Amino acid sequence: EKEPNDNERGGYSALSGMLRRDNYTIERLVLAQQKDVPADATVVIMAGPTTDVLPAELDALKRYLAKAGKLMVMVDPPIGGQRAAATLPNVEGLLKEWNVTLGKNVVVDVSGATNEPSIAVAATYPMHAITQQFATLTIYPLARTVDPVTGAANGRTPTTIVETSRASWGESNLASLASGVSM
Repeated sequence: EKEPNDNERGGYSALSGMLRRDNYTIERLVLAQQKDVPADATVVIMAGPTTDVLPAELDALKRYLAKAGKLMVMVDPPIGGQRAAATLPNVEGLLKEWNVTLGKNVVVDVSGATNEPSIAVAATYPMHAITQQFATLTIYPLARTVDPVTGAANGRTPTTIVETSRASWGESNLASLASGVSM
């Protein structure tokens, strides 16, 4: 996973800093070394896993979620280096239980908002408590699609909270992206 204090391009130090300014404490959580998510955890963030969670870690996350815990999962697209070979059946299975499907693609955005099509730009935020009064343009370098499963019968209803423009799509021909073929 990505490090919360990493200052490099792929790190999350800026996000960690913002959360700290709002009086949140940021701690690394290694579920393989403890039985449960700490009771005082406001949210668990799984940031860019490169290996799947172990069955015991998955069980701990499920127990946490069953007690109204909150989980944010950010999974990089399946291209480049470790990510190309990484399969995450336990993570994907957990998301499926919550009626969310990860695309096996990369979002390509040709809106012209950036000079790089692999950087998706979003300015549309459907109505949700999280995005209420949110009017900021956001960018997502090297993102994949995340889709709600419709018609699920388990009582869990996923909600879309961000959308890219009509000039973007989930490109599943990953070989063409890796070889630099222009879109």
